[in-house]
Amino acid sequence: DNVSIGGSRETTCAILTDDSIKCWGNNNYGQVGDGSVGTSRYVSTNVSMPSGKQGRSLSHGSQANHLCAIMTDGSLYCWGYNYYGQIGDGTTCTGGSYLNGCNGQTGRSSPIEVSLPTGRTATAVSTGEYHTCAILDDGSVWCWGYNDNGELGVGNMSSGTWAYSPSLTLLPAGRTATAIASGVGHTCAVLDDNSMVCWGRNSYGKLGNGDSASRSSPTYVTGSDGSVSALQFSSVAAGYDHTCSITTDNDMYCWGNDNQEQLGNVYTSQWASYHPLLVNLPAAREAMGVIAGGYHTCAILDDESMYCWGQDNDNRLNTEYNCNSNDYTNGCDADDRDIPAPAIPPSGRSIVAAFAGSQYTCALIDNGGVYCFGYNGNGQLGNGSSFGNGPSFVDFPVAVSLTTSDRDSDHDGV
Repeated sequence: DNVSIGGSRETTCAILTDDSIKCWGNNNYGQVGDGSVGTSRYVSTNVSMPSGKQGRSLSHGSQANHLCAIMTDGSLYCWGYNYYGQIGDGTTCTGGSYLNGCNGQTGRSSPIEVSLPTGRTATAVSTGEYHTCAILDDGSVWCWGYNDNGELGVGNMSSGTWAYSPSLTLLPAGRTATAIASGVGHTCAVLDDNSMVCWGRNSYGKLGNGDSASRSSPTYVTGSDGSVSALQFSSVAAGYDHTCSITTDNDMYCWGNDNQEQLGNVYTSQWASYHPLLVNLPAAREAMGVIAGGYHTCAILDDESMYCWGQDNDNRLNTEYNCNSNDYTNGCDADDRDIPAPAIPPSGRSIVAAFAGSQYTCALIDNGGVYCFGYNGNGQLGNGSSFGNGPSFVDFPVAVSLTTSDRDSDHDGV
């Protein structure tokens, strides 16, 4: 998994062709990773990379305040908020403490190596609100951090110093993981047989198993009849209280909380779905990529368009028509977008990958640029200020662009 654009709740990061990782946005816990804390960065800023390390893949975590990067040698580094041990080096950071490299603001301001099992390397990483999970090179999943809702998938909901370092998640016997995503208190993983398991907090049925009881061990996503879902999943994204996935036939399904229309399927009987529901994407188009923000969702299609839906404040969807209060026209449900609509790319350009923060979206354009829109109160759009809702390009050094992303819809190397 080579993900060249990622981030956290209000911080965005990119891996660039000059071998740097640059971040911008909120830095209240040190999540920009440049060694500082407290001052938001309105332009892209170099992460203080460990000597000799180059980034290969970034975490996605629209509700996290920490970030992680897999290096080209398979080592894993994290930085930012660490009150619950989600950095993964066996430590926590409390307010006012500078012990163990803490920055006095409950975080770590530079990348810290995660204590992975001996001889193992990371292939994918996801950041939840207070926990982190990674897929290793043998297909196993290891998680660390907060565990009061079973976030670590180890069969209990307890906490202690053991949770500050990676623990083996209890995947079904004989199965390995191929994709992973984490939201608020929950994680879902696609398995090698294209089934999906989820664990942790289950508010609004976001685990997709038919009820709202939290699970401390991975449980299969099910169909409406209660049996293991017959859908063949290939990728997964997690928002605040909803989960979405693309299947092997390139359809897209979502489940969980729908109170802001983030499921994208005109599901009107209640504000949640406890099983996967088909997203209403354009006919004859295939879904190639999916991202989930706090209460909005976007899909990249096979023609390199991107359709978005859900909460429509602050231009986070960047559609031609914005939904406002008491608006039930043009696919709106009050100030939320019920029916997916195309996000507007720069003129003559298309979208090949994207990241969704809590209330904003950044898209990787087909020329290697980054184009952001939505809430910008902490500079997460990277436009040099904390004003405006975009869309706007992020400034990078001349002749420098993002590296190749596996989440590239047409596999053309951008």
